[in-house]
Amino acid sequence: MMGQNRDEKYIDLIKDIDFEPVFILGLHRSGTSILYKILAATQRFNVVTAYHILYYDSLLYNHMMKREEQAKREFNEFLREKKQTDRVIDKLTISADFPEEYGFLLDRVIPSRINRKNLPLFVEMCRKIQFISDKNKPILLKNPWDFSNFIFIKKMLPNSKFIFIHRHPLKVINSSMNTLRTLLKEKSVYSELLSEIVKRAHENPLIMITGDLLTGKLSVIGFIILTEILAGSTRYFTKNIHRIRKGMDYIEIKYEELCRQPDETVTRIFEFLDMEPCKKSFEEFIKPRKLKLPKEIIFLKNYIHVRLKHYFSHCGYDVEPHDI
Repeated sequence: MMGQNRDEKYIDLIKDIDFEPVFILGLHRSGTSILYKILAATQRFNVVTAYHILYYDSLLYNHMMKREEQAKREFNEFLREKKQTDRVIDKLTISADFPEEYGFLLDRVIPSRINRKNLPLFVEMCRKIQFISDKNKPILLKNPWDFSNFIFIKKMLPNSKFIFIHRHPLKVINSSMNTLRTLLKEKSVYSELLSEIVKRAHENPLIMITGDLLTGKLSVIGFIILTEILAGSTRYFTKNIHRIRKGMDYIEIKYEELCRQPDETVTRIFEFLDMEPCKKSFEEFIKPRKLKLPKEIIFLKNYIHVRLKHYFSHCGYDVEPHDI
């Protein structure tokens, strides 16, 4: 799908395209994907999709040649041939129009955050999507890797707005571990297309053995590593969130609130963005599951709370998580 850059001769068409970026940011497994899917369904935004990522070098060409729908059909047929209808890690149905993370475009090997080196690529991506979509809509973007990068983004893109989503840390850590286990055990053609690191991991016995140990027999160590990763990201967030303006630059929501009151939560987001409220109901998107915390997390509960005390406090979470 990627290969020859067919967009080169059309690139001047987008040099003056403006865009209004709205970022959905949160920890991995905090609910960014379902929020992205819900907001995309309102049809009030231009969103980054799997098609945009995987056909990036042909977006302008396909648009000018009126080949977009054909390319999407070919990709959807490819998924059917591979018998992959969902994302495996969370069973979300995938297609060419599936809202996807822009981090996969910034680095083809390991998903990346926005930095000075790849900023021109990010801006070009936004301009391409605006050009081939509705130029009057803001562009909605999602990338958990940028959760602790919002100050840099705001500095580079001053008109950015942020929707931060939080989820109880114990649930985030548990879901992250389950995701790692799934990626190690089940091969995903879709994931391998997006990021080479998934394919390389399956081809490297040392990575597979280490991964199996840290998600299996040595999972306590794995949970500690995940906790420390979260501690770094959340510490940056709580120490720097005051540097941007609440209600003007950003809004915060909770995954638990989104599950309990999806329509009210979406209304709050639209009010923050000064957009007309959406009358559509989003109850059908919410399929909460009661997940029992594993014994390792229960054993490490106090340790996790101490390491993430700043985040528990900021979000108003109790040590014990709710059912959602």
